[in-house]
Parts: sequence; C-alpha cells; structure tokens
Amino acid sequence: MRIAVAFDRRGARLKSAVIAELMRQGHEVLDLGLADPQTEADYAAKALAAAEAILSGIVERSVVASGSGVGASFAANKIEGIHAGACSDTYTAQRGAEAGMNLLCLGSDVLTQAEAAEIVRAFVTARRATAFVAPQPVPIRAASHAA
Repeated sequence: MRIAVAFDRRGARLKSAVIAELMRQGHEVLDLGLADPQTEADYAAKALAAAEAILSGIVERSVVASGSGVGASFAANKIEGIHAGACSDTYTAQRGAEAGMNLLCLGSDVLTQAEAAEIVRAFVTARRATAFVAPQPVPIRAASHAA
C-alpha cells in the first residue's frame, strides 16, 4: 500500500518511528515533509496535504502527526471523503480503519515513538469491514427553549 505521511513542528518527533514502521511493513511511503518550525499552527496545512494525497488517488491512506492529533483530525474531517481519527491506542486505530478511517492522526505530546509505531501498524494492517456503511450526515435543528 502507498501511504502518505506528514508532520507538523510538534509531530516531527515521531517521523522516524512512523516511517520506519511503514517501511518495515513493506509499504511505500510518500513523505509530505515537515512543517516550517517557525509556524505556530501548522497542523491544518499538513492534514490538508495528507487528505489531498488520498483524494487524488496518489495514496490509499495517510498518517499525520501533530501535538495531540486532535486539531489535525478536526481539519481533515472537514474535507468530504476523508475520515480521520486521532488515535492513542492500537484498538481505536484498528477499529477506525475497519470502519473506513483513511487518515490517522497521532499526537507526539501523548505518545512515545514505540507507541506511535504500534498504532501505525494496527492502522495499516486493518482491513475495512465489507459490511460497514458510513452514516450519512444528519441535519441538526436548533432546540426550541420555552421561556
């Protein structure tokens, strides 16, 4: 499988572990690089680059590392066709991938390099469940409040 990886300035600490694990598993890695270390909030740009690689068909899945992974997942999930999840354990990474998650977000502030490698392994070895049907967005109406 071809997998894109991207790292913001805080996620850069996980870069070597993530790439090494992907290569160890026999995957082709598209390195979208590190963010500019002078940029304060660069996780969204890295999430967008990783999402575009998926949507363009260049890669099947992507991994983004930032400080917590949460902001990157928020940014990526705004893009139609992207199903991102911030995972800090192997169970959620595996289950997410089985449910259609195509962009894994990792947090370098909460994970060791070894933990990140294990999570990446769970993400890329999981296969999407054939019976899974992604839920359709449901419009939410504002609640009426009685005075």
